[in-house]
Amino acid sequence: MTTFKQELYDLTHKIENDEAELKDYQRYEYLLKKGGLSDEYIHSYLEGINSWEELIQKRKNKDANQDFTIATIVGGIVGVGIGVLIAGTFNGGGK
Repeated sequence: MTTFKQELYDLTHKIENDEAELKDYQRYEYLLKKGGLSDEYIHSYLEGINSWEELIQKRKNKDANQDFTIATIVGGIVGVGIGVLIAGTFNGGGK
């Protein structure tokens, strides 16, 4: 059975490497909430993107003018997941 930390770690890498599907983003959001983050906090990193579907579509389109913005958003989302992993490691949570 996959642990919370391992699943969050695996999903973080899928998102970072642009291999994630919608269900992965949704599961990632669920795990971040389970890790103690609010919906508002998680979605604040989407910077004007209204849904995971929209983020996925923008990543697929690869518009040169949006590359930096999308990279920043993905970096923020990945950073949030890594923060939850680190916090869980030091606090003994997220087993």
